[in-house]
Amino acid sequence: MLLNVFMNISKKTHKLLYVIVLFLLQAAMILQIEANAAQTGAKKDKGKNNADNSTVECIVKSEHGSINWTTGVVKANGRNRAVKKERASETTDAMLIESATENAREHLFEILKSIAVSSNPAVDKKIFATQPEYHMVAAQIKKKASSAKLVKSYYISVLGQIVEVEVETKIYGDFLESVLPARIVEIPNIELFESEGGSFQSAQNLTSNALYSNDRGSGSDSESYSKNIKTYTGLVVDARGIKFKPVISPVIVSEQGEEIYSPLFISREYAVERGVCSYICSDDPAFIRKKAGSNPVTIKGLRKDSDLDYYIVISMSDAEKIQKMAERHIFMKECRVVILVSP
Repeated sequence: MLLNVFMNISKKTHKLLYVIVLFLLQAAMILQIEANAAQTGAKKDKGKNNADNSTVECIVKSEHGSINWTTGVVKANGRNRAVKKERASETTDAMLIESATENAREHLFEILKSIAVSSNPAVDKKIFATQPEYHMVAAQIKKKASSAKLVKSYYISVLGQIVEVEVETKIYGDFLESVLPARIVEIPNIELFESEGGSFQSAQNLTSNALYSNDRGSGSDSESYSKNIKTYTGLVVDARGIKFKPVISPVIVSEQGEEIYSPLFISREYAVERGVCSYICSDDPAFIRKKAGSNPVTIKGLRKDSDLDYYIVISMSDAEKIQKMAERHIFMKECRVVILVSP
């Protein structure tokens, strides 16, 4: 008898029941995804130390993504294209994610392209876009964006027809190799030796008694020159009060316009590997030591240049102080420079 009653239910009721069941299934799926994401996030947060939290990292957000200037990670999000009603039954989750990923990578390409243009702020954007080298760089950026990895995906509609995803990549390595100014070239080995007067002098292509080892991860002083002389291991520029915005290749100049830190002092191998400088939004000592060594010299940014806002102007006294340091040739070559900027 129950079978007969069920058979007499209208087709419209069948469809309504189907929608209700589908709704419940999708709601359960969304709740499970959110629970898993929360659990994963909690585990990651638990494992982080204070030097790597959001108060230190400088993250610039945009409509479709973000640039973490501290870690070099660039993220972009995207959504799948609308699914036509007549094709809804044929659309799989994999197809939705693929469509959303393609959209996210398109957004990532635009973000990376904006970084590339900012790497050479002196060039007019409209003129640069017409140059042959721009098309070569754009092709390399497109390849970089296309290989970005998918790190997150989730449904944002009740019936599961809209998926949002997040992709990410790093600017270090091949990206920086393609967009850094041509002025940044390889610099031969620089070693320091002690002159007769007891001060340090710099020389190139010497093979013994290096002040710093060739281990890029340490940047520590050589025991040969430890004789109670405290050498500087890096440079910290406090630019938090001048509204300086991160760029790929900043330049530090004196009040008279003399370049104190620029592509002239940087070896390309280090710039490609770790960036021209490190940006942080907090003067966290542990993070500064990680990027600029155990004894960095700290100076204050006075202002941005009135015409070139990627120039940081410092005082003449600070400029002279740095220029007297023979070891600056080493820590600048190795890009052991930290710029403090406002969040």
